[in-house]
Amino acid sequence: MKPGSMGKGAVWAFAFGAIVVTLIAGYIQSKLAIGGAVQAGVNLGLFGTMGYLGVYLTKASKGQGIVAFLVSSMVFAVLLYVATTMLFGAAGAQAAAEAGANADTARAAQAVGSAVGSFAGILVAIVGLIISFLAGMIGCLIGGAAKNKALSGAGTPARAAV
Repeated sequence: MKPGSMGKGAVWAFAFGAIVVTLIAGYIQSKLAIGGAVQAGVNLGLFGTMGYLGVYLTKASKGQGIVAFLVSSMVFAVLLYVATTMLFGAAGAQAAAEAGANADTARAAQAVGSAVGSFAGILVAIVGLIISFLAGMIGCLIGGAAKNKALSGAGTPARAAV
């Protein structure tokens, strides 16, 4: 595709597509038991690539791309928070059930797991927001610069004087 060939609104599809692609990659990485640092690096790369493509292939400016990726990063952070909180709550309930606790103890264990999960979810969401936004922003800036260079013809070699 040619640089700037898509409409301005398509940058939003790239921004929210980054969430979908990252969630799919996260599922695959969890099945392969890949470490957290590698997962963070893959997420960084996916958001950066989508940011680059979102500005390079659309008529959107760098600023419009950055706003789109800020919003998608916030949505991604909320999804991370919800998933982390639910995971910790379910883990607390399962631990109580495996210990053979009565219903009241199981509910208390689930509540404690949810409280711990809320704190962990906040930390995970903040880190996810920072990583995804910075990667998307850097991708948008690089994509905008590459699009400007491609459209201005600065990348073509000069003609030889005859």
